[in-house]
Amino acid sequence: NDERIRLTKYVVFEAQGSAVKTATHTCALYALPEEEAALSADQAEKEKTKLIRYRYTKQQVVEGVLTQHKVKPLVWVNRQGLEDALMQGSFMVKMPGGKTRMFNVHRNNGIAYDRRIKEPRLQKRYWYFKEVAGIQGYGKDEKIIVQPAVTVAGDVYNLGLGKLFALRYPMQGKTVMRLAILADTGGA
Repeated sequence: NDERIRLTKYVVFEAQGSAVKTATHTCALYALPEEEAALSADQAEKEKTKLIRYRYTKQQVVEGVLTQHKVKPLVWVNRQGLEDALMQGSFMVKMPGGKTRMFNVHRNNGIAYDRRIKEPRLQKRYWYFKEVAGIQGYGKDEKIIVQPAVTVAGDVYNLGLGKLFALRYPMQGKTVMRLAILADTGGA
């Protein structure tokens, strides 16, 4: 009623990764299977009964079912890294040798997130990823690039994608005012 909002920072989880499966890096972030890579999101939706992506739960993917379809992993991480990536959407992976790679969710397996299930490992939804140049926000295949101190996440459906906001908040003992653009939903 007082027209205030909860303002938080973006979080991008980080994990150590490997180009190959190891004893500690046992979970893959997968790209879309080749059969779907050239399809738009709308085309894929029309063909979903034929596509590998829609066939399996997260648990089946973790158990390795995609290897029988020769779906190539983008990177290998530990189980907590996988869960962090699936929850947040944007994910930074530190590779051996110091190289950093950024991944973002691309399309999911069509299974809705179940709010009644509190344990993330029991959720059946799995997201396929793509490697990206930076943190990305709202969109299907082409997503908005998130810019620090410029873009914010919020209720896109009720407030409007691209809506301009003036945010006033305390920072280091002073009141700061910034213009920001609603460009992502996140968990908002």
